[in-house]
Amino acid sequence: MEKLLNPFRQFDFSAGLVAGINESLAPRGSVGLAINFDFDVEIGSATTRPGTFIIGGQMVAGNSILGLHNHVAGSTSTLFSVINDTGNATAVIYDQAGDVVVTGLTANKKVRMLTFNGATLAVNGVDLPRSYTLAGGWVTSGGAFDLGDADIPTLCNLCTVFLDRVYLAGDTTNPSRLHYSNVSGSGVIEWAVGFIDIDVGNDKGAITALGRVPGYILIFKNRSMTRWNYSSAFPEELISYGTPSQESVVSAGGVCAFYSNSNEHDKGFFITNGGAPVPISHDNARPIRKWVDAIQTANEANIAGRAINNGFAWSVGDVTVDRQLYHNVELRYKRILNQWSVRTYPTKFTVYASYLDGQGRNVTVAGDTDGCVIELDRPERWVDFVMKNGEPGEQSINYDIRTHSEKFGLNNLKTVSDKMVFETRNGQGSTPYIVVDDKETIECASLDRDVGEVKLPKNPTGSYFQFGLRGSMSNGRLTLKEIEVPNVVASPSI
Repeated sequence: MEKLLNPFRQFDFSAGLVAGINESLAPRGSVGLAINFDFDVEIGSATTRPGTFIIGGQMVAGNSILGLHNHVAGSTSTLFSVINDTGNATAVIYDQAGDVVVTGLTANKKVRMLTFNGATLAVNGVDLPRSYTLAGGWVTSGGAFDLGDADIPTLCNLCTVFLDRVYLAGDTTNPSRLHYSNVSGSGVIEWAVGFIDIDVGNDKGAITALGRVPGYILIFKNRSMTRWNYSSAFPEELISYGTPSQESVVSAGGVCAFYSNSNEHDKGFFITNGGAPVPISHDNARPIRKWVDAIQTANEANIAGRAINNGFAWSVGDVTVDRQLYHNVELRYKRILNQWSVRTYPTKFTVYASYLDGQGRNVTVAGDTDGCVIELDRPERWVDFVMKNGEPGEQSINYDIRTHSEKFGLNNLKTVSDKMVFETRNGQGSTPYIVVDDKETIECASLDRDVGEVKLPKNPTGSYFQFGLRGSMSNGRLTLKEIEVPNVVASPSI
């Protein structure tokens, strides 16, 4: 005799995405799949993300942004973008007005920049360092950073500021050397023979990135991280986790987060306050290991990170998870809520920056792989900017959310019958569906109201089920509040 089971209800989505965990241990409020949903807009609900918009215009179609930085000095705010010029023979620097302000840089070289004492410094490891001020423009000699001084290293591709000193690294002649200036005085940087060699002769590779936390500068190699407080490095090697690229390292909120592929079976995202890094993408109760394992080896050196509200996000390229290919993925971690989510975009982001625009808004922008700088999370914009046949266009935001596999506490075959119930806001047009035994997908008629029943086109039978909702948005943000499956019966035997 068939047994009527308790209804399935999920009315809490506050734990976000959890992937790579036995479903019986999945945290309450988590889901097995979530594409383009945020979980912190209304705690407990899942809400689709805002849209994007272009800053300025397309620079060079099909080319990737190699560097992105906002020069802010007093009331001056200028956004600089580095990109290969047409023909890819050299790289150039654009401002946000679309004007080329520097030419003749070496093509395909990432450019890192910092602003200090009202001046911006740019390095790429091949060309001479150059600096910018509003009054003096771009220079390669003299200026606020005393370029051309015999003591300044000229072939570094990493830069940061710590305790009023400018630090440079990435010198191929001295791959373990961290250079530093004198303490800034009266807005002028002076150089002496100041440097420290970090673990020279070890097998951890060259210095690949610099980070900061309160009290320390962090020096990353391919397979190690060391902290330095100007007077000493202690311990010499903090832990055997490094990073492949500066762009993956994000310092914000008193901590530093980064991607590491130093250990084949322990790659992922980590966070540190200056102590031993702690994994946030795996080896905890809310992992996303299957998404990390899906990152392509060829993309690891181009992972780019950014700070978000109380957390971090990383652009990781195309990934295939559970036999499904997702393009231009951004993995997002909310530190306070210990919560992961996944976004996809029309193009891949290669670098991020904050930008104080002409309206006084401080926004997050990203350089992409199609010669554009994109503003993220544009207020009251519910579509993504895209270039279509060389012309600006718009694209709806696709979304998909799915519960963990549910077997209702029994190994018996079960049958879901009659209907499902969804509570949403702005959910009209969304398509409910059921995945049966990870094989068959059954789609229902689209939702026609915010709280409503949808009839099943057939009554599926299987061992376990996932219940989902997908579609595309262009006129607002969908909020999912509850999924209910009221009618489930179990067969008398397995």
